[in-house]
Amino acid sequence: MSHAAPSISQEDDAKSMTWSYVVAGARDLRIDFMRGIALVMMVVAHTEVMSIFNIFSWERFGLTTGAEGFVILSGFMLGMLNRARLQKVVLLTVSWGLYLRAWKIYRVNIIIIVSFILLAYIPHINVFEVTHFTDRFSGQSWSLYPVTPQIKETWFNIILYLQIGPHQTQILGLYIFLLLLSPLFLGMLQKGKVWWLLGLSLLVYSLWQRWPLRLTPSEFEFAFPLLAWQFIFVLGMASGWYKAELLSFARTPPGKGVVVALVMVSLVLGFVAQNHTNPFMPPALLMHVIPPDSFNSFYHT
Repeated sequence: MSHAAPSISQEDDAKSMTWSYVVAGARDLRIDFMRGIALVMMVVAHTEVMSIFNIFSWERFGLTTGAEGFVILSGFMLGMLNRARLQKVVLLTVSWGLYLRAWKIYRVNIIIIVSFILLAYIPHINVFEVTHFTDRFSGQSWSLYPVTPQIKETWFNIILYLQIGPHQTQILGLYIFLLLLSPLFLGMLQKGKVWWLLGLSLLVYSLWQRWPLRLTPSEFEFAFPLLAWQFIFVLGMASGWYKAELLSFARTPPGKGVVVALVMVSLVLGFVAQNHTNPFMPPALLMHVIPPDSFNSFYHT
């Protein structure tokens, strides 16, 4: 008894039920999804209220935070999208779009800073948590806003240069400067100077490790020094630019070996992270295989 061959529509339905991700447009929604997770992790970390979200996100995947993930993935998305755009438009057009985005984020940052200055004058509103940074280990607090009388010109300058503001939003300042530098990075990638870009970025990072210089007067430099954080942003951008080539390489025998090695490294660092000495995490939720002194030494180094 013969059987009829499946129709084209049936084959299409079968393909649509596979686990394969099909990029419908220019964006890769998987990267957007991961960036969303990183944003949630940053919000949870800065809220500092123990919850199930903290338990699953507070340096549980490795000795990193949502900030690293957000910066790397943002660079990845910029590299991936702008490689396609630069085939249709010139670098100046792309640069103008990036500058407009940086200007928009800058204005949002200014509004946030000024909003808490004004809220502090409203009775019964406590803005201490957003106007101070508290070291949860020692309990010591530092004011992120001036505590002495300031003349209007000084207030204008320190706001203009993002020298004050909530520590919860400091990463916005970093992202502004990374966007301003992005046209330079994209220009080198467009000319095929990827190794020059990575080498220079690594050199800047290494020099910062030896001589930690604050390139800008902005407050974000204390938590997110630009000369250090540019490195992972550049790595993300280069990976996004060469996404297709990296995926093709990952399907080759050497590429599969690299993927396995990366997975093993991730598992090892994930195991190390479970031995964290974070005093705010319930001890029952942590492993205690690595001695606290050994973990702290590795963590701070």
